[in-house]
Parts: sequence; structure tokens; C-alpha cells
Amino acid sequence: MSTALQTLLSILGITMTATRIDSRPDRSYSPRDKSDGAKAEREWDAHASHWRITFRKASVDGSFETYYSQGKFYTSPPTADDVLRSMFIDASAEDDGSFEAWADDLGYDLDSRSAERTYRACLASAAALRSLFGEDFDQARDASKEDA
Repeated sequence: MSTALQTLLSILGITMTATRIDSRPDRSYSPRDKSDGAKAEREWDAHASHWRITFRKASVDGSFETYYSQGKFYTSPPTADDVLRSMFIDASAEDDGSFEAWADDLGYDLDSRSAERTYRACLASAAALRSLFGEDFDQARDASKEDA
């Protein structure tokens, strides 16, 4: 059974490939960060599967690349639905209108550089999705919520 998002991807001629990689080049951990949170994140990363994701749209030259990780109990490569749902959740950061509002909504420390980097990465996801889907962005975002 096709999901609403799969149907839209087919109509728009958008395909996805997932290539397994050893680690994510977009992650950087400070060796000085000895906090329990940093330790847990490094440990999760060590056991997760990491992927380079490439989206291509038939009507446009070029592609869009991102990274995706999933927990150790996921044995299959991620699907376009998996990746796009996650990206649309991240992209919702732009709905908050500011770092302060976003951080307050999610309980992040307003003085955290790490939180601000996360916020900027979420905004970058939104921009990439808007570029990929163009005028169909809102329809794709709605479709990502339908079958979740």
C-alpha cells in the first residue's frame, strides 16, 4: 500500500537513494565534553546505522544530499518516508519564527551554542525541502503527517 507521501514523490518524479556510511561527517563532538548527554549521544552513534541520502527530481538537474541515522535495531535501509518525515519534523523549526521561541518550545537552553547549531540545521532542512518540493512543499509536509 502506497502512502500519500510515496504517491506525491512518484507524481513529482522524486527518487531517493540511501548509501550506508561508517559515520556522519556532519557530526562533531568535543572530546572535552564529558557530560552524560554527550557520552550517551556518542554511544548511540557508535551503534547506529548511518546513511548518505540523495534525493533527485526528474525535472531538475542536480540533487540534494543529506545524512540520516537510525537505531541499531533497524536492519533495513531507511525509506523516503522515514527520511522525509524526520526532515519535515526538523523543518517545523521555521514555524517558531526565532531561535528563542524554538528553544523555549523544546526546552533548550537559550545560551547553548549546540542548541543554536541544531536550530540552524533544522532551518537548513526546511530550506532544502522547499528547494526540493518547490510549490508542493505544503502538500508534501501534509502528506508526511498523514500516514505517520
